[in-house]
Amino acid sequence: MFGFLNRGSSVATEEVFARLQRRVPHLLSEATGETRVSRLPLDSMDVVELLCATEDEFGVGLTTAEFMRARTVNDLLRTIARRATKAGHALR
Repeated sequence: MFGFLNRGSSVATEEVFARLQRRVPHLLSEATGETRVSRLPLDSMDVVELLCATEDEFGVGLTTAEFMRARTVNDLLRTIARRATKAGHALR
């Protein structure tokens, strides 16, 4: 699907990325799976927008601390996919 997510990605993480990219394309346009979350060009309002999109799209509420704890974009996507699955949201 999105080869740029690189190693460590799964169909579920690729689906999470695709769905978030549709909702907030301007926030993830330069991201790859190996991009460090701390290197994403996001200000505090962008982080809030991304967290809100995650909650709206997957029913998963992440805190800013949880977001910042993710080392890479793949780590963040895996966290969202895992939490969405636990919450009963079907991912491929």
